[in-house]
Amino acid sequence: MEIKRTHFSDELTELLLSADPSLEMIKSYIYESNIWIIKKSTSTVGIIIVKILNDESAEIKNIAVLEAEQHQGLGTKLIEFVSDYYAKQGIKDLLIGTGNSSFKQLKLYQELGFHIYGLLPDFFIKNYSKPIFENKIRCESMIKLRKRLNN
Repeated sequence: MEIKRTHFSDELTELLLSADPSLEMIKSYIYESNIWIIKKSTSTVGIIIVKILNDESAEIKNIAVLEAEQHQGLGTKLIEFVSDYYAKQGIKDLLIGTGNSSFKQLKLYQELGFHIYGLLPDFFIKNYSKPIFENKIRCESMIKLRKRLNN
């Protein structure tokens, strides 16, 4: 499996929607971001979207792995890849946000060196037309995490 950069295409939409249920939100960042995919044979099995915020910061806007391919370390590979790539580009901080109900993601991001630095109260209530539930909990607020990259 290799990770490679690509451009947005409609065939990526379903995978992106598995991590962010709002097509409107995806369209708000997809065209200003770098898209990296991981393929197995000819199928895209994982994706990570990174938006450069300024000379020192980049933000992971979306990361998704096909459900059948989860728990095989692909999300970890994608995050480690972009961490290394953007550190070499001089980026000092890699940011990511996740929902208050996204326990697996929160655990993974912290295991990969991210630290909580902020909270956006009611982010998902204000920005999504339909309620989101995970782990029997309504996703309401965004937990912001930061990873300092070694430059």
